[in-house]
Amino acid sequence: MSEARSEFRLQAAKAGLRTDCPAMRDRTPGRFAAAHHPKMDTLIYWFARALIALLQALPLTLVARIGRAGGALAYWLDVRHRRVALQNLEMCFGNEKPPEEIRALARENFRRIGENYASAIKTAAMSFEDLRPHIEFAGIGRLPQKSGDEPPRSAVIAI
Repeated sequence: MSEARSEFRLQAAKAGLRTDCPAMRDRTPGRFAAAHHPKMDTLIYWFARALIALLQALPLTLVARIGRAGGALAYWLDVRHRRVALQNLEMCFGNEKPPEEIRALARENFRRIGENYASAIKTAAMSFEDLRPHIEFAGIGRLPQKSGDEPPRSAVIAI
């Protein structure tokens, strides 16, 4: 066992973590150390920043379409998660829906996840006034209102 791995296990044991399980063995230092390249990290960072800036500059409807396309691409590229989605849907609907419909549900789920991620990136940079045409408030009068000098009351709001 390498010195770094021994030190890692010692620190994990001090923190009260199990070190004998496969999940901990997979996360010990050295497994990916040879593949770590700071320049690649920087390149990925700037690529992600540029993608975020691009999405935030585009109209929300276009961003949603781009997100759906990204989700569709993820469906075809991410075999492991596609299999999990198909297995879960098969367990839920195997007796009720044919395999083609189950695959269609899985594809649509991936598309919607992509749409939600992209839209979240876009809406994070939008002002309330920019968001207003895209949202609907129902029951806003039932929310707790601030009165006088008292601090604002907390509320849980579901979307």
